[in-house]
Amino acid sequence: MRRVYCVLCMFLVFGTIFTGCGGSFKADENAIKISKDGKVFAVSVEDLEKDYYDEAELEEYIDALVDEYNSSHEGAVKKKSFKVKEETANLSMEYESAKDYEDFNGTVLFSGTVAKAIAEGYEFETSFVSIKNGESADGIGAVPVAASDESESADASGDASGDITFTVTYEGDTDGEKIRDMLDSKVVILSEDLLVTVPGEISYVSADGTMVIKKDTVKIKKSSEGLSYIIYD
Repeated sequence: MRRVYCVLCMFLVFGTIFTGCGGSFKADENAIKISKDGKVFAVSVEDLEKDYYDEAELEEYIDALVDEYNSSHEGAVKKKSFKVKEETANLSMEYESAKDYEDFNGTVLFSGTVAKAIAEGYEFETSFVSIKNGESADGIGAVPVAASDESESADASGDASGDITFTVTYEGDTDGEKIRDMLDSKVVILSEDLLVTVPGEISYVSADGTMVIKKDTVKIKKSSEGLSYIIYD
C-alpha cells in the first residue's frame, strides 16, 4: 500500500476500514485481504486535513497512477471507489494479484506456496512461532505472539461477557529450515506493517512483531526492518 500511502499521506492521517469477499473487518491501521483466487483487496479510510487537500485533485492523481500501471498490466489494478464525506476519505482498491500489489506500491508482497517462494529466492531466515487455535463460540479475541523458549498458552476474551475464547499455543522458536520443508503449505510474505487476512487457517507466523487477531488474520508491527511471514493451510 506504499504508493497509495505516499499519495494520501500528503493530505491525510491514517485510519483503515476494510471490506472484501467473504467478510469484513475494521481497524485503525492499514489492512489487506487476500482472497482464495489470489486477488488482494485494500480499503483505506482517511481523516482529512481540510486546509491541505483538494478532493478532486487527489482523486485525479490516484486515477492517473492506476491508468499508468494498467497501460502495461491490463485491468490489474482497480480503484473501486473514492469518496469524501464529513472530512473523511474512503479509498477502495482491488489488485488482480499479490504481484500487482507489490509492483504498483513498490513494496514486497508474495502469496503462494512455500515451494514457489523458495524458487523465487525467499530464504525464510527468521524465527517462527507455531500457532494452534482453540474453538471460539461467536468470535475471536486478540492474542500477542512472541518468540518463547518454552511452550505456553494464552487465552483472550472476545467480548465483555467472557463467552468468547481464542487460544493461541506457543511452542517456542521454530527455525526457517522446518518451514522450508513444508513445500505445499501456503505463505504470505510482506515487508509492510499491515493487518493481513489470508484465505485459510494460520499455522505459523514469523516471531517479530506479529499479533494473531483471528484464525486467519495477523497484525504486523515489526521492531526492525525485514520480511514478515504468515504460513497457513
